[in-house]
Amino acid sequence: MLKAKISSCPNKRMEGRELRRLRVAAGLSERKLAEKFDTYQRQIQRFEKVQYFELPPKRMHDLLTALSATSI
Repeated sequence: MLKAKISSCPNKRMEGRELRRLRVAAGLSERKLAEKFDTYQRQIQRFEKVQYFELPPKRMHDLLTALSATSI
């Protein structure tokens, strides 16, 4: 099970480095993460290079659930 410290921002933002750490811990490539997240690979790459990765609370929950279900 993955444990993630999500940035304590009022609008539920995840820092790019936190997303990258989760992706690496789950053993997912950027492409696999994009497939789980239902978006494009280039968007994931772009999000990792900016300071924050913004998601609505429901999408954040879905992403973390998908990542925690991945065996490492």
